[in-house]
Amino acid sequence: MPVINRIADFHAEMAEWRHRIHAHPETAFEERDTARLVAELLQSFGLSVDCGIARTGVIGTLKGSV
Repeated sequence: MPVINRIADFHAEMAEWRHRIHAHPETAFEERDTARLVAELLQSFGLSVDCGIARTGVIGTLKGSV
């Protein structure tokens, strides 16, 4: 299946994420709930996650082989 089709399959779910984030706005560098949500979502997709980068930053690492 082309990648664009797989992304389209997630459209409704991604819209829910956006609505959830925008329903609970956080001030600059205080985005703790947003960071938590992003980390949870990345982990649910099987990525390894590092949190707390510059306080609220999140890094998701997708590991694979060539």
